Amino acid sequence: MMSISSVISKRDKLTKELTPFLGHKVIGETFQSIVDRLHKALPVGVLRETVLLSLKHLLRSELTPNIALATCWRLAGNLERLKDHKPVPEWRCQHELEWAPAQVTDTKVFRKFKKFEFHVEFLVLAGTATNMQVFQKWSYKKLQYLATYRNEFGHGFGFGRHKLNRRGEELGKLLFMDVKQFYGLRCFLLLDPERSRDEPVASEIRNTASTMAYNRQLLRGRDRTVTPCVKGLADTQECFTCPYGKDFCEFATHKLSYRVGICPACDQKGFFDPADRVYANECTVCAYKQRTTKEE
Repeated sequence: MMSISSVISKRDKLTKELTPFLGHKVIGETFQSIVDRLHKALPVGVLRETVLLSLKHLLRSELTPNIALATCWRLAGNLERLKDHKPVPEWRCQHELEWAPAQVTDTKVFRKFKKFEFHVEFLVLAGTATNMQVFQKWSYKKLQYLATYRNEFGHGFGFGRHKLNRRGEELGKLLFMDVKQFYGLRCFLLLDPERSRDEPVASEIRNTASTMAYNRQLLRGRDRTVTPCVKGLADTQECFTCPYGKDFCEFATHKLSYRVGICPACDQKGFFDPADRVYANECTVCAYKQRTTKEE
């Protein structure tokens, strides 16, 4: 089983190899030099021809930081394929069933047919669809189920279960309360070639000992009954209602820290989510109302 930390480490090392070529058009000798630099930085046994075929999409394009990162991430996330002399070009379609490690990068709540629907966005961390997004829509029932589900090996997303003492006091830890708590958690997605036409689509979710251990560490850092807030906020401050984002706090439940301003929709001072692609100009309260009072 691949280590995600080793994939990220290898990705960053490969990306540094491309620094001299940033801003250059990838043609002729520049392309050959990029192939040589990356081939030299990859493990012994990876053929230069395999690297070249994995990089052909770069030809005649300008090498930007984003393109360099995406390219190197794909190479780092497919080392075993490269060692088997299998090129890893840009994803065009899913050729076979594949379990891919992924991380939740966004969650949103919508209303559909008078019921809440939860949109969960994943980022594939390794495999043929490395650095691509996978989207899923969960019902409230599925959300609750996945939060506490354990497979035959006792693996799951890592949330705890409710446990009351005789006085009715809650003794459970790492409890699930809000969809935002899924942000940052890892799992494996089964990418389905039959359903993956224009984008990768997952048909199943599973967890392993490694993903559950990663998730439990993250959930412990967010549970105020287990760990004090690393930013010094009160014990009553739940992470899923905190304005700090991943850019400021390692235990955050959303990408970017909220900014403060006057909302044009409600004319009140509130928080704005700069990562909201639809309602960035409305406060988080109004954005939530927009999503949950309108039928999708």
